[in-house]
Amino acid sequence: RSRLLESICGNDTDDEHQTSQITMTLDEIILYHIQGLGLADQRLVSRATNQLVQIGEPAVRPLINVLRHDNRLVSIHAKAALHAIGTPAIQPLIEALNDAHLRMVVKTVLVEFGDEAIPPLLEALHNADESQVSAICSTFGMMGPNALRVLKDALDNEEGVFKTKLLT
Repeated sequence: RSRLLESICGNDTDDEHQTSQITMTLDEIILYHIQGLGLADQRLVSRATNQLVQIGEPAVRPLINVLRHDNRLVSIHAKAALHAIGTPAIQPLIEALNDAHLRMVVKTVLVEFGDEAIPPLLEALHNADESQVSAICSTFGMMGPNALRVLKDALDNEEGVFKTKLLT
């Protein structure tokens, strides 16, 4: 927290002064940095991105929500931050496949994660309802031959409800 506070306040050595000046919640800090993703100054955008990555998992869902932002730069930098956050971003991205407004861009982000996203996608497919199966399977299709091979192997090795769900 002290590094995060320092990055927001600067290098002021008076900690008591810093904390009395800053009373932002984590959500407000995340929103502040997300707004920074759309700035013209690349140094400030880089700093905002780095801060969101440093915050990590708590920043994932807000970043997902701006993947379709009106400002294309915000969307591009949000994708970069999600990739830099890494594995903790995958499951919330898979859950966001349920949002029709975000579905296509979320699929693209998952595809960019590559093989790292395959096991969580396969797990999600096991637990998916009928409305989710199509989105998850099409994500596998967008990922290419390796992902499709994993999906085919899963289908070949499964029986019962999971196999029926995939074939319908």
